Amino acid sequence: GYIYSWLAEDGVGAQSSTPPAPYIINHAVPTGFLTSSAGWIATYPVVSTFDYVENNLGDGDVPYQFFRDGFLINGERGVPISLAAGSYFYHLIVTPFTQNYTPPGFLDTQQFNVSKAISTTSLTFNQPSPQTYGSSVAASCTDTNFEENPQLFREGIDVSVENGQPITLGAGNHSYACSVQATQNYTSAVMTGYHNVSKAVPTLSFSSSAGTNYTYPQLTTFLANGCPNSGAGDVTCRFYID
Repeated sequence: GYIYSWLAEDGVGAQSSTPPAPYIINHAVPTGFLTSSAGWIATYPVVSTFDYVENNLGDGDVPYQFFRDGFLINGERGVPISLAAGSYFYHLIVTPFTQNYTPPGFLDTQQFNVSKAISTTSLTFNQPSPQTYGSSVAASCTDTNFEENPQLFREGIDVSVENGQPITLGAGNHSYACSVQATQNYTSAVMTGYHNVSKAVPTLSFSSSAGTNYTYPQLTTFLANGCPNSGAGDVTCRFYID
């Protein structure tokens, strides 16, 4: 505070004064608040500029401190930055006492929440379903997660090595799934589908070296044609006479 008194002197040199009186100037309490150019709720990927606004601009005896999760980040003030998915706590603090200001401690506290990006997966086949047994099909599995590769499953078994590769499936209804695991910045995702393969109908025929009409005792050789997958074991062809 300050002590003031008035002193007066008349024309003949006589003096008088008032009693000393105090004049008190209390410490001011600074104010300020945090700002985020992207708001305080965002989805990855996001770039935001963090700053603070205070009422003592240019007053050098007010030391503002800018923290994120307990770490001093004054150098990031007004600088665009990208943060991973998660929750971040920002604090604006004034310390210590100065000549004219009393620090209130935390001027402002904000929580910056970055949600994970939503992953999507895509499962496609290069052949329509159903298809007839005997031709190949390629299942393709893709995703929008830039941090993890997708996995391709058939009947619950990981067949990622077949992703986009043509293979021949047996007859039946085959279940597929294209999935990606959750990562730091992306959610998990899965897409399921089926691909049906119908049984093929073989076309069988036979021929005779002597033709279909000849006179006994003509020798002839009969040949059976059209038996598929010779040696595969899944089709057995038998030749009958009468």
